[in-house]
Amino acid sequence: MAKKREPRKDSLEWLERTYPTEASVRNLFERLVWPNGAHCPHCGSLDVWRFRNKGRSSRDGLFECRHCRSQFTVTTKTPMHATKLPLRTWLKALYVTLISSKGISSVMLAKQIGVRQPTAWKMAQAIRELMDDRDGRDSLLDGIVEVDTTYMGGRPRKNVDPRYKYVYRPRGKATKRPEVAVAAERGGGVRAALLPSSDGEQIGRFMGRFISPDAHIMSDDDKAIGKAARAFKDHDTVTHGKKKYVRGNVHSNTVEGIAALLKRTQLGVYHQLSKRHLQRYIDEIVFRKNQRRTIETINQKDGTVQVQIYHRPFLDQLEDLLVRAVGRQVRRSKNYGLAWPEPIAPGYFAAPSA
Repeated sequence: MAKKREPRKDSLEWLERTYPTEASVRNLFERLVWPNGAHCPHCGSLDVWRFRNKGRSSRDGLFECRHCRSQFTVTTKTPMHATKLPLRTWLKALYVTLISSKGISSVMLAKQIGVRQPTAWKMAQAIRELMDDRDGRDSLLDGIVEVDTTYMGGRPRKNVDPRYKYVYRPRGKATKRPEVAVAAERGGGVRAALLPSSDGEQIGRFMGRFISPDAHIMSDDDKAIGKAARAFKDHDTVTHGKKKYVRGNVHSNTVEGIAALLKRTQLGVYHQLSKRHLQRYIDEIVFRKNQRRTIETINQKDGTVQVQIYHRPFLDQLEDLLVRAVGRQVRRSKNYGLAWPEPIAPGYFAAPSA
C-alpha cells in the first residue's frame, strides 16, 4: 500500500488539514489575539468568563466581562468586527495575502476564497489595517540607512494640451502625484510613508520617526534629505545627476529597489491607487518586505558568498498581525464604502485613512 503523502508545511493544503474546523481556527485566533489571556475589548478588564453550552444556547466563542457586563468574542473591536463570514474564510484570506509576492487584487482574492469581489476588497482593507505600525511596535532603523523619495502614479499624458507641448518642466516640480518617502536599513527593516506635502520639513519628520539618531544616512543628492540628515550621526551621498551611483560602500541602490517595488506593485497588481488608501497599500508592501530573511554563507572552496532569501513561516507572520488586532476597526459606511471608528480608548491611535 502506497504511503500517504504529507502536505508540505506552510502550504494551503497543510493549513486546511491543521485547522479543519471552525472551532480549531477560533482557538488559533484566541491564542494569537490574546497571548496573555482573554480580556474585554470594551473596558480592558481581565476578569472575563466564557459561556458554556449548559442550560442555554450562545454563540461560539462568546465571553462576558464581569466588570462592565459587556459580551464579546475574539473578533470584537478588531478589523473582523461583526463579520458574518466563517473564520476559516478569514484564515484563508490572510494566508493568500501574506504569501503573495507583490500582493493580490480583490478580484483574484475573491476567486481564491470563494466570496464576492466587494467582500474581498473589504477583507483586504481589513488585513491591511493590521499591517500598519502606527503604535510603534517596530524598532527604529539603525546602522547604515538609505533614504529616498519617489512619486507614485503614472506620468501625465503627452500632448494633452498642444500649447504646452514644448514647455520645459523640471523633474518632480509642480506635479500632483503623491510623494512617498522610503528608508531601508542595510540588512534590516524597511519603512515607508506617504508625505502630506513635498517639502524638507516632512522628510525630516519621516526620518525622525523611523530612524535612530545614531544611524549613518546614505542618499542621492536630494537637498531636502541632505538638510534633514544633519540631525543624524553621519551622511554620505552619491550624485545621480553626474551619473555616479556607487562610491565604495556609498550608494542608495537598496532603497531605490524598494521604491521600484512600490511602482511595480501598483502597475502589475492594483493598477490604480487612490491617495486616500495609498498609505494602506504601502503598509502592506513594507510588511511583506520585512518578512524576508537573508542567510549569507561563504563557500569553503572558492570563498564566494552565497545569499539565500526565505520568508518567515505563515503562523509567525500571522502572530505579528493578530497581536495588534484589538482596537483596529474597519466598518461599512452609509454609502457602502469604508469607515474607521474613533479609537476605543486613550492610547489607541487613529487609522491613517480615518
